[in-house]
Amino acid sequence: MMAAGRAAELDAKVLLVEKTKQLGTKLLLTGGDRCNITNTADFKEFSGALGKNGKFLYRAWHVFSNRDLIDFFSARGLAIEVDSDSKATGGKSYPKTGSTGDGYKLTEQCGHTIVPLKPGLIPLESDEKFVPELQGLTLKHILISIVIDGKARASA
Repeated sequence: MMAAGRAAELDAKVLLVEKTKQLGTKLLLTGGDRCNITNTADFKEFSGALGKNGKFLYRAWHVFSNRDLIDFFSARGLAIEVDSDSKATGGKSYPKTGSTGDGYKLTEQCGHTIVPLKPGLIPLESDEKFVPELQGLTLKHILISIVIDGKARASA
């Protein structure tokens, strides 16, 4: 969306195609509805969080850093709230928002290589009646277990 907006500013004809009813559905959900657009980590910390594949961002980061992104949006009137606890953003983690991995398929069709995906943030869904009361709640430093027939089968 940002690239399309910038291209339109430069008088290019732009068409945005979105799978959901509204552009940016998943982006609007990030950060507890505050909208994560970037992070404040320096390049070494940010690329290190991506493991051995983080170095592929070196050129892009030095051409257009997180600070450049914050300045870009600020210059267009978006008030930026910096939250040092924000750590990640999604991929194919939330299908209801259109985040089903189709972008990866399209990217591969354009000739790009996709490294193996690892979950970062994912939704938990339940039929329990109390769960809607937790909507928007950010839980830190917790342990979650899957219990089947009274036995913990997995924990993270």
